[in-house]
Amino acid sequence: PGQSIQSAINTLFDRQNPSGEIGQWNRSDGLSLPDDLDYLADFLIRAKAAGYTVPEDRLGLLLDHIESEQL
Repeated sequence: PGQSIQSAINTLFDRQNPSGEIGQWNRSDGLSLPDDLDYLADFLIRAKAAGYTVPEDRLGLLLDHIESEQL
């Protein structure tokens, strides 16, 4: 299971655009909904806490994007 979780993390960051948004199917596809990004951020924060490799800068971009969308 651990390898699958790390693979999912890597896939999510492969779909992240420079503004921090994560596309549903590919980078910048514009299909992500704000609630989707909240769930993805929660998954990534929990994965990081569990010891998986989650790049802090990429997670920060996602969190900044979520915060900017709520303004």
